[in-house]
Amino acid sequence: MVKKYAGFIFGAATAVAGVFMAVTTAFYQLVFNHRFEKDGKPYPLSLQDFPDLSAREVTFQSGKETLRGHFYDSNKTEQKRDILLIFCHGFSNGSRDYFAQIAYFAQMGFEVLAYDNAGCHDSTGKNTRGMPQSVMNLSDVIRELLHGKEYKQYHQKPFVLMGHSWGGFAVNAVFNEGDIPNVKAVVSVSAPNSTADMLVRTSDSTVSLFTNVLTPFVKLLEWIKFGRYARYTALNGINRTSAHIMIVQSRNDTVVRYKSSVAYQKEKITNPNVKFLVLEEGGHRNLLSDEARAYAIKLEELGPDRKKGSKLSSAEWEALLGDIDRLQLYELDQAVMGEVLDFILGILKV
Repeated sequence: MVKKYAGFIFGAATAVAGVFMAVTTAFYQLVFNHRFEKDGKPYPLSLQDFPDLSAREVTFQSGKETLRGHFYDSNKTEQKRDILLIFCHGFSNGSRDYFAQIAYFAQMGFEVLAYDNAGCHDSTGKNTRGMPQSVMNLSDVIRELLHGKEYKQYHQKPFVLMGHSWGGFAVNAVFNEGDIPNVKAVVSVSAPNSTADMLVRTSDSTVSLFTNVLTPFVKLLEWIKFGRYARYTALNGINRTSAHIMIVQSRNDTVVRYKSSVAYQKEKITNPNVKFLVLEEGGHRNLLSDEARAYAIKLEELGPDRKKGSKLSSAEWEALLGDIDRLQLYELDQAVMGEVLDFILGILKV
């Protein structure tokens, strides 16, 4: 009897698995199979908004793609620190969306390196491919800095890694490759623990069907696309490094929800050098001030996607866009940034 139905059962199971894999692939493609261009944001910052910043262009090779970025310094600082801070941007963004953070650390005396991931802004790539792409890019950048002949001045320099969201995942997960002695401190902001956590566990009430059934298909798809990088999680990276790590996470983040974040893995973290800064408010943009987030909500209500329903004339609309205060939109929360700075300086003793 068992043999009689074995073929049918196997065929049915294969068909069901095929359906789940197709659904997973379609969803994954929907999220990652496109580029993010500079003009994707309606109110972008530019280098001209920070006249004290100087930028030196740099490129790195990451697989078949060319990553473009800049080394930043500030003429506003009173003390130069012999430290390189590498900033990794979030998903749907590019490095320029973090000019406020870059300027902050440059003004504090750090040299800052920020680059665009493959598929984003000035870097090459038809699309972003997936979550592990940010880890691959960061790994290749660090490798070049540590071993490239043109980067001899960085071979022995202490590094700080800092990333937001997709970039926050990268600065943790990169240690799955092994410890990196140059990296002394890491700041991970609004970071998921894994792709499955980010895509599948999208809410606190996610049913077990998604968690238990779709997760293996996400992992299989990423193994096909990324090989060993598909196994990387933020948690495993944190536990494989001797670096000191600060994890910043908001409980009300609706993009990387708390239960999807690496902060939620606290009980599984064995690295003794981890500090948590868990905020009740702040959402996904928790390095920005309350005023900046309120201003963003106001602009969203009036934004280009709402234009058709607006009572403003074309002239009034253009005047409104021209009056937008971009610096207010990206204003930093000085208290949170101060805690991050104190953490870094406390580790590096500079």
